[in-house]
Amino acid sequence: MDSMRHIAKKYFIPHEGNNYHPHILHTKRVVLYGLLSIATKAIVVLFVLLLPTQVFLLPDVLAVERGRIISMTNALRGNALSENSLLNRSATLKTADMATNRYFDHVGPQRRNLQFFLTQAGYPYDVAGENLAMGFSTAEEVIAAWKNSPTHYANILDADFEDIGVGIEAGEYDGIPTVYITQHFGRRKKTPTVTHVLPVITTTPVAPVTTSPETRETTPAREDIVPVTSSRTLGERVSETPMDPPNTPPQDAPVTVGESVPLPIVLDADHSSLLWRDVEEGKTKLIASAIMSGPVKEATVSVKEYTIPLAQATETPDLYYGELIIPITSDVLFDVVTLPTVSITDMNGTVTTHPLRWERVKVVSPTPIEKYTKSKAVLGSITSIFTVSKTIYGVLFFFFLTALILNIVIEFKKQHPHVIAQTTALLALFLFFFFF
Repeated sequence: MDSMRHIAKKYFIPHEGNNYHPHILHTKRVVLYGLLSIATKAIVVLFVLLLPTQVFLLPDVLAVERGRIISMTNALRGNALSENSLLNRSATLKTADMATNRYFDHVGPQRRNLQFFLTQAGYPYDVAGENLAMGFSTAEEVIAAWKNSPTHYANILDADFEDIGVGIEAGEYDGIPTVYITQHFGRRKKTPTVTHVLPVITTTPVAPVTTSPETRETTPAREDIVPVTSSRTLGERVSETPMDPPNTPPQDAPVTVGESVPLPIVLDADHSSLLWRDVEEGKTKLIASAIMSGPVKEATVSVKEYTIPLAQATETPDLYYGELIIPITSDVLFDVVTLPTVSITDMNGTVTTHPLRWERVKVVSPTPIEKYTKSKAVLGSITSIFTVSKTIYGVLFFFFLTALILNIVIEFKKQHPHVIAQTTALLALFLFFFFF
């Protein structure tokens, strides 16, 4: 017992016998502790950097991110959306279709759109919407990218939606592993109600009539499948779903002589796109082209926080064209891939917004720092290495904090400034590794 007390006093308690300098805080030991903590963190970082990309595509990892996307979406809204199994299925079907056919667009090569996947999943809807993203990103980065796009953010905040579903699938694009993400919103079609209208009983004699004892009146049901934007007037709401052109009058509708019927603006989505090119260091050139007909007053293309004005081509009236050099690299532009949008204003001032496809998408591999950050966020269910290392640094921090406090308090008038300085630096190192 005396031996243990002597060791504790020698290493932890400042007194005349150790020159008021506890041995645990000697310079050479503090340097050794710092080097060991750096080596421990280096092992953790090396382990993460050597992980194959496929680890981030495991179903368990993607399932965690799916749940986080739903939670973060609801955190942005005033009223939370209900996770719906049918919308989860429709979003998963869409995501799997993109991963299988290696495309990134609202309409696939087989012309399958949002309406198709909602029907396949069996989700009866009045209104619906779709957000897409692609790339190795955390849920926070995906939500941030959608917030930075007016059309995606409008879907997230739309008060008409009541349900949500998210699908995440691993796949490849241009031979590079990546992650496809689909977010579906909807409001279920209400089941028609049936009311019974009973005969009115009266004491006034009336002539007998032949009638059934009761009449059934049924609230008329809407069509089983309606166009996603059919309940909205174009220009009233931004939608990530390709919009149908406004309905034109029926062929037999009476038209007054001299009355002009406004022509709709029709966008040729298949031949409209946004192209990018790396130019000088740190900059990217965007080249937008849209084929459209109708009374176009002006048109712009938006991607991230950048807007490209479109001008009508002189020789080809249906071609609208624009260029813009933006002050970011293509790696930053495609850190999370989302679709651009084209906004078209007609002569009456009505604005319609449509998704615009990329001519080519760049899949960006994560940097070492991004890979490490993503590993901490999503690999907790697979490995405990982050928890173990964090626990080690937490214990070391409080251990040496206690030793420093004892050194200062017990012999307050007998201090070695370099001991306080080097121990404080060591504590700062432990604290940094605890959070990093």
